[in-house]
Amino acid sequence: MKQEPLISIVLLCYNYAHLLGRALEGIERQTFRDFEVVFVNDGSTDNSLEVFKKFVEKHPEISCKIVSFSENRGLANADNAGANAATGKYLMFHDADDWMDDNTLELLASVALKSDPDRVVAMYRSVDDNNRVVHTQKMGNDPIQWRYTMQQANLFRNSIYKEHAIQLKDSLWVDAEKTLRFSRYAKKVEYIEKPCYNYLVHLDSTSKNKQIHQRMWTERYAWETLVKSVCDEYKGANEEEMKYLEYGLIFLYYSYMLQHLRNAPLKDKYNDAIKLQKVMKKYFPDYLSNKIVLTRLKVKGKETFRSKNIVKMMMFFEKHNLIKFAMWAYHIASKVFYFQAC
Repeated sequence: MKQEPLISIVLLCYNYAHLLGRALEGIERQTFRDFEVVFVNDGSTDNSLEVFKKFVEKHPEISCKIVSFSENRGLANADNAGANAATGKYLMFHDADDWMDDNTLELLASVALKSDPDRVVAMYRSVDDNNRVVHTQKMGNDPIQWRYTMQQANLFRNSIYKEHAIQLKDSLWVDAEKTLRFSRYAKKVEYIEKPCYNYLVHLDSTSKNKQIHQRMWTERYAWETLVKSVCDEYKGANEEEMKYLEYGLIFLYYSYMLQHLRNAPLKDKYNDAIKLQKVMKKYFPDYLSNKIVLTRLKVKGKETFRSKNIVKMMMFFEKHNLIKFAMWAYHIASKVFYFQAC
């Protein structure tokens, strides 16, 4: 009887045949070998499926599965299908345009085998189309799982994922929804303060699209889509859990606001900021007084100085009804600086 692998790499692909080879080469070079690959072909119209099949033929020693859709069903549905097909003790989600360092799985597995955590979080690099590292994820000197809402270079315990039926909705928020929902059940999380995964940031990505603010109130992109989904997961949660959820969402809230309104006209910046504020108050009436945020913003450490201060300033402006002034200042400053609160 075949033993289940320690790690299932859920490799998601939609029309990335031109980049898939790099991802597969990274998998091939892994120094840790107790893994399987679950390839999800999300209705690709290029030759992505053929590229992966050639990889399977070339590497019979690597356990591989293929889940293939006849038409594109979106990232969330592909993610769900891959997770459902995986049999490893841990899930690792991998986009076809990203790639791992040779020792990525070894770093993650060594921590997983040593302390048997529910989640392992490592650092990653954001790399542009010219292979230039534009950002390296930082970890605070006091890490907290609700703060890490990206899934790159993460391991998730498969049994928790399946036991609590974490099935994602078709929205922009796959990473955040997954990590925040999973955090309710993860009792033990370990951190690796070393970058080992390369996350490709496309120059034409959603966050840089000049028209993104025009879509921010559609269901797929709406801030409330994420907030409602994770709040549904936390029904019945105790007060402490809800405060930690609120903590994680506060950082995402400001990041969402600043990214989506970056290229909006000044009038839209103000009006949309007020509408976003109303959504937050609807679900978390006292979020501006969240003690976890207020306490942790004072903690000195390696966590990104800019993101903490952005949150601190935005909360100050909201508390004092200065959101209009904040958006005016942001309208000018965003022409020079790129602001992100996560």
